[in-house]
Formats: sequence, C-alpha cells, structure tokens
Amino acid sequence: MDKIDEKEASKQDVLSQEEMDKIDDKFEDLTSSDIQCVLGRLHMFLWPGSKWQQPDLKQLFGGDKTQIKRIYPKALLYLHPDKHAGASAEQKYWTQQIFKIVQGK
Repeated sequence: MDKIDEKEASKQDVLSQEEMDKIDDKFEDLTSSDIQCVLGRLHMFLWPGSKWQQPDLKQLFGGDKTQIKRIYPKALLYLHPDKHAGASAEQKYWTQQIFKIVQGK
C-alpha cells in the first residue's frame, strides 16, 4: 500500500476535532439527565440499524428500580467501545461518548 493510500485510509477512520465537537454538542442535554432519561432516550442518539432495543418507558419510569438495574448493564454492554469494531469512525465516537455518559450515571 502506498503512503498516500495509507494516509487516505487513516483519514476515513478518524474524525476531525470539528466533527467531534459537533457530536459532543448534541450530548449536552443528555449529560445533565438522570439514568432513566438517558436510557429512555438512548435510541435517539444511536444510528438507524444499531439493533438497540428500546426499553419500555413503563419499565424505566414505573418506580421499580429493579427494572433499571437490569437495563443499565445491558446498555453498558451494548455501548462498550470494543463491541463496535466494524463501525464507522463516527459511529465509534458516538458510542464512546454515550458509553461515558451512561457509565457515569
């Protein structure tokens, strides 16, 4: 592989700082939310076809903490950066940022 081809390939696998800042701006309201809100809106921040199964809102907001304790580890496992090896650079960055937010709750 030529050096030019290697540089081009590495550009496709890395986001610019500007692209990362745009994505980070979208997470601003998610970081201030409690865990129920984060898990309830997770599907809005993932790409189409991500295979995340949105939990029933009754499970999240029904007052039963055991449901949240079941959903939370599933979300962490799904969002773990190692689980998205074949994803695009943008999708990887999205999941890394969401993983940090969910993990911090």
